[in-house]
Amino acid sequence: MTDQLRIALAQLNPKVGDLPGNLALARKALADAVAAKADILMFSELFLTGYFPDDLLFKPQYVTDAMASAQTLAAETAGTDVVLVLPTIWKDQTGLHNAVLVAEKGHI
Repeated sequence: MTDQLRIALAQLNPKVGDLPGNLALARKALADAVAAKADILMFSELFLTGYFPDDLLFKPQYVTDAMASAQTLAAETAGTDVVLVLPTIWKDQTGLHNAVLVAEKGHI
């Protein structure tokens, strides 16, 4: 048991609409957090989509791709001790949401 909680903040500059580029930045931040033995890695609001995605949210494929990017990053927490806190868009049966995903050990 430890007396410390190590939080890594991913203070990066995502580009609006650039899911592959932003995912690459996020993967690097996760690797850095693992190397730093962080307990939690926290991203800024709508990091993967870039803030603010505006009209892109009306494109169903973009929303699907954004959710897939979030799931990909969440899965990459498997085999690490880092808990991922990722503000992102999320769509379910009730609509589109500005949500926060928490992932640990590869699971949301």
